[in-house]
Amino acid sequence: MNFDEKNTHNHQVIVSSPENFIFIAGTDGYFKYANSAFEKILGYTTDELLSKPLLDLIHPDDHTKTNEGLKKGSTGNQTFNFESRLLHKNGSVFHLLWSVTPLPRNEVIYGIGRDITKSNEVDNRLPGSKDKRRPLIDNIPVMAYRANPDWSVGVISNSEPICGYNPDEFLSENVSWFELIHPDDKSSVIKDVSKLLEAPSELIQEYRIIARDGIVHFIRDHKKSFFKDDVFQGIDGVVTDISQQKQQSEDRKKMKPGLNRLRKWKHLVLWLEALLMTSITSCR
Repeated sequence: MNFDEKNTHNHQVIVSSPENFIFIAGTDGYFKYANSAFEKILGYTTDELLSKPLLDLIHPDDHTKTNEGLKKGSTGNQTFNFESRLLHKNGSVFHLLWSVTPLPRNEVIYGIGRDITKSNEVDNRLPGSKDKRRPLIDNIPVMAYRANPDWSVGVISNSEPICGYNPDEFLSENVSWFELIHPDDKSSVIKDVSKLLEAPSELIQEYRIIARDGIVHFIRDHKKSFFKDDVFQGIDGVVTDISQQKQQSEDRKKMKPGLNRLRKWKHLVLWLEALLMTSITSCR
């Protein structure tokens, strides 16, 4: 299978996957296109969907934030993410995580949603589980993240101690991690990351970022790609600030010549001591 055939196959798998809700809507909120997931999961036919505004499928309690998102999409040009509940034709509720990209020139909004109903049900069966995990995550001195297939940030925590930007700034697309990478390191980072797109694999990278305050930080980015049905789904990773270790390493390199000189002097002193002791013994 050549590159073009593989891309076509990946596209077909993504569009036809029952876990990926893909749609195109006009700025008036009406569907222009909806893939088969809407029919398989929610029970609506294509004709029914195309005759309905998107808000008709949204849980009433989520109308406001969804409407605000659609308005934002009709005027902006950045991808944004949000969570909402969709209503099945029979009235049951599904939780979806959306990544929506406005295309102002075409006066449409493109969106892809992932069904997270099961993960939410697990959280609901574990009272306080989210509250218990939050302090644990916040107290770990690393930044954890999940990058979506379109390279937008799906999940991120503890970003502020690493780079000065809080998670909301990444999730709202006000800043991207790629923008923070030092210009001299970008090409090598991209080259190595491209290997993760070929198959599930793991990679540890060390490179520099420029934080909000303009200070350069050395970071270690340990990441792993994941796939489903041979289709790239994203990257999970943890980022650690190793600036202090790098500085200590540089300091040791600078001190090495001096330490070598000290070792030579130490050997000379020991030799002189031995010579002196031999002389004293001889005099006795």
